[in-house]
Amino acid sequence: MNLLDITIDDFDTIVISHNHPDHVGGFDRMNQKTFSLGNEQVDLKGKTVFTPMPMTYPGLSPICTTGPNIIGPGIATIGTIPRQLFLVGWIEEQALAVNVKGKGIVIIVGCGHQTVKKILERTRQLFSEPIYGIIGGLHYPVPDGRMFKFGLDVQPIVSTESLFKGISEEDVKADIERIKALNPKIVSLSAHDSSDEALDKFRTAFGTTYRELLVGDLIIIGE
Repeated sequence: MNLLDITIDDFDTIVISHNHPDHVGGFDRMNQKTFSLGNEQVDLKGKTVFTPMPMTYPGLSPICTTGPNIIGPGIATIGTIPRQLFLVGWIEEQALAVNVKGKGIVIIVGCGHQTVKKILERTRQLFSEPIYGIIGGLHYPVPDGRMFKFGLDVQPIVSTESLFKGISEEDVKADIERIKALNPKIVSLSAHDSSDEALDKFRTAFGTTYRELLVGDLIIIGE
């Protein structure tokens, strides 16, 4: 935020996708079921906060949105989709749906622990508008992730239900086909939890429809 010259006065709403340490400000915040924007919990008086599970924050009363909920004009959470993950346990994650006038729904995903299949199914159930695009983290640490601890490739291990059934290249291909079937006009995959190889597969599969996703960059939806 500092590098992008964004201050607390520049936003009025916060949406927490899921209670994992890299999304709420560390393991202490995760265990305490709270969050922070930095090392300290700064004053967020007047902000509206939507969380995927009951969470707290000093001076605020976050709204738990396990079900679909309107966030603001043209913006909604599709509600949480639960999943049991190996090692890290039960997780409930929500994604955002933005109704772009004259275009359709753009889905914004945090980590994609819900799986693309379930995210698309939920979105189609909720909205009559077409799905115009999908942006964010979809979790493809294939063939390798970006986090190694004690010589172990951590991301593939913690992102599946079983140690013996990890995410494969076939899973990536299947999800690409699921998204292609929507005939989207914009697809943008985050490198947060996906490998460079997975990003390349998306670039190749979607061509000019694919947009690079970088913090601070604007994604302009064309006419």
